[in-house]
Amino acid sequence: MAKPAALLDDAPPLWFSRSKTRAPEPSIALVERTRLLDRLNAGLEKPTTYLVAPAGYGKSILLSQWRSQLIEDGIACAWINVEDSDREIRQFFAYCVLALHEAGLDVGAFKEGAEQGFANMSTTVIGAELLSLIESVPVRFVLILDDFHRAEADEIDAFVRAMQMQCADKLNLVLVSRGWVGSDISAQIASGNATEIQAHELCFTNEEVCAALGGAVEQQAVSELQSKVEGWPVAVQMTKLLGQQRGDLQSAISSIRGDHGHMAEYLANEVIHGLSDDLREFVLKTAILDRFNMALANEICGHNRSHSMMKRLSFLDALIVPVDKDQQWYRYHHLFSECVRDMLKAEDKETFESIHRKAAQWCSDHGHLSEAVSYANAIEAYNISRKVINENGGWAISVSYSAGYFRGLFADIPEEEILKDPLLMMDKAYIYLRSGELQKAVQYCRNVEALVAREGTDPKIEKKRLALCSSIFGRSEVSLEKGNQFLERRLAQVDADAHFTQAFIEVALANEKLILGDFSLSREYAETAIKSLTRAGQRIVMSSAHMAIATGAAYRGKFDLARKHFQDAADLTNEICGEQNTMKFLSGVGRHTIDYWQGIAPEETPTVLKKELFSILDADGGFDDYAVGFDALVHRALSIRDYHEARSLISTLNRANERYGLRRLTRLGELLLLDLYANEDRLAEAELLYFRVKGWHTNEHVHWFLDIMAGYSCARFLAASGFVEPAIKLVDNALEVADTYGVKPYLVRGLLLKAALLDAAGQDDLSKSAFIAALESAAPIGMTQAFPGNGVTRRILGGIDQKLLGRKLSPAAQALLKKISAPDDNDLLTSREKDVLAELSTGNTNKEIARTLGLTENTIKFHVKALYRKLDVSKRVKAVEKARKMGLVP
Repeated sequence: MAKPAALLDDAPPLWFSRSKTRAPEPSIALVERTRLLDRLNAGLEKPTTYLVAPAGYGKSILLSQWRSQLIEDGIACAWINVEDSDREIRQFFAYCVLALHEAGLDVGAFKEGAEQGFANMSTTVIGAELLSLIESVPVRFVLILDDFHRAEADEIDAFVRAMQMQCADKLNLVLVSRGWVGSDISAQIASGNATEIQAHELCFTNEEVCAALGGAVEQQAVSELQSKVEGWPVAVQMTKLLGQQRGDLQSAISSIRGDHGHMAEYLANEVIHGLSDDLREFVLKTAILDRFNMALANEICGHNRSHSMMKRLSFLDALIVPVDKDQQWYRYHHLFSECVRDMLKAEDKETFESIHRKAAQWCSDHGHLSEAVSYANAIEAYNISRKVINENGGWAISVSYSAGYFRGLFADIPEEEILKDPLLMMDKAYIYLRSGELQKAVQYCRNVEALVAREGTDPKIEKKRLALCSSIFGRSEVSLEKGNQFLERRLAQVDADAHFTQAFIEVALANEKLILGDFSLSREYAETAIKSLTRAGQRIVMSSAHMAIATGAAYRGKFDLARKHFQDAADLTNEICGEQNTMKFLSGVGRHTIDYWQGIAPEETPTVLKKELFSILDADGGFDDYAVGFDALVHRALSIRDYHEARSLISTLNRANERYGLRRLTRLGELLLLDLYANEDRLAEAELLYFRVKGWHTNEHVHWFLDIMAGYSCARFLAASGFVEPAIKLVDNALEVADTYGVKPYLVRGLLLKAALLDAAGQDDLSKSAFIAALESAAPIGMTQAFPGNGVTRRILGGIDQKLLGRKLSPAAQALLKKISAPDDNDLLTSREKDVLAELSTGNTNKEIARTLGLTENTIKFHVKALYRKLDVSKRVKAVEKARKMGLVP
């Protein structure tokens, strides 16, 4: 039996409202609705239950009853109250996890990430892992999304559909809405995958009306009321209240007329006007609020009598609902609240707006920023919204609350209002940077620069502009467009004691120097940034400085130094932000890329690297992270001839860059695709791409890394096309660049490519020399994975006198040679080749193997050919026979 958890027993995160994951707990005696509870129970084995009806039909109260019944029966039931501000997908994910936790389900490490609002993770990865979490829950459970229509977000709709499809065995999803919730409800119902309860079914029957009115009611009165309200639950409840106020239920019933809209307004108005003057004022003012406690009510009403007034209003218990177990916070019935808001807005707009202003100020003062902005936006007081965000730290809110929460603050602020305020523009730029939309971030920074140039600035704006805009320009190619001294000039403008601002620009400069290949200067700026941050008492940006040092070290083959700083970056951020953060994945990409090239844990490393790389795709990864990660993974895929995987990786990179919009990443995608085409012998397609790459490689020098890799990729295409000599010349040019910048890993790869090309050209002596040079360069850094498969390696080594080779090579190079040239039987085949071989041994065809392994048939053919070559056979039967003799298959 799943027992409800004590949600966040320690202090909850600032952005979290406990009422979000708790069902309403009305203090009235509820009408027993057995027929509807039975309908809900009957739908438990189906993936989805829909409750679709306008306000006032008792949807939430019914589900609250049902939830209590489920818990008594030992069925876990999670609840989320969806609000208008819930449009940010990370916040929605977080509420899902915390709701499951409160329902007593084990969410493991997800709880920590949820408490951070999943601020620093890819939404794609969070969604996939959350679906896996739901699928792994050992018991079937219920998740109720109350007022789901209020979310209005495509990403949330898509995730809910994914839950419906993927988690049907574990989850009964209950969607509660006032209206349309998807175009496929009918199809789901027809296929037996959904239950729907509509408005007419939620209407009170005569018996339920009688029970709601108190029992001892004449049948004639019940019939008359039913003929007017047609079982509309909220109208029945308000009629009862009106009758209690008048002391005459029949009079209240007789006074009702009109359609539902007019009826609700009439009843709400009559109930309010039946109150004493002080209670009427209290209800008119507090009913405007989405939720209130006594302190907020006192602030709005200008007195300290709210607690006693709530006691006097106890007879309105059908319309005032506690939203937490401790009954500290309350809200009015949604329809009643809407009627009162319309009434006050029409009769006294000045008071209506004054209440919103007071509520916004009180919520801001007490840390309820989302509600503060919502109240301000409701009366189009966007100056208040701007003030709330600015006075609470702007982008720093994303650290103290969460990135998703911060992003949600901007959801209903019009663009023209944001463009009036340079601080808000920079906040919006920061939001886009954190979500991987770099070019949008750049555009907002350009707008800030233009506004400051036109209207001037002040110290607060200037400090933020120098820090944030410089950092964003440094992440993009803007600082290079403006000239290599752009960031240096910005740094010179910073006051000597503004250490935090200095550090931002110093980190931007460190990253810019990585682009330019000035690794020593990059490290100097990063180390200076760490000192600046130490003086400022700020550590969060230190992780970025450590990443710059680590990346520069990795490019130069200083792998031990790189590992240390990658780990320092992760440790710092984990300590401040928790375990689930972008820096953890960024540093993981760096560390596991090094692991790949050094052949550490060869079976596990590519899987972990891919997961970490994909985790930063819609977060704030940078070019260097994408470049080293995708380069390593595509290299591996091509080395084992898994062309389907290579193509998938390149497509993923290109899709990510549609959001990131960085020319360097576009170029990288072209290089990786050219390598793939050359390996697949798709020379016609490769030729078109070759001329495109050649064009920018010849005329643009956008990045030393791309200059080197473009030379190698173009050389592979030319060699595949039969032009070996021009290919060798291209490799020599690229090797010269690699040597100039001192990037040893890329020097190793170029020497190996040159050795293979010389071998193909029949220039054996030169081929051996290049191979030996590669060994000597690779040995100090342990770079084993750069070496080609056994066929090429053994062919080159076969022509070298082993004694002579032993005398020529250093001890480290000899050890590396032994490792790559004398594998045992288990190392003879790649893991994918072993999978294919196992399927071959069962007699499966290529098509059947492709289906089983999730690869294309063409990829299987390549693996089969590789098996023939490695096993020195020419037929499938012979391959299986020899593999059995070698113990490779049972």
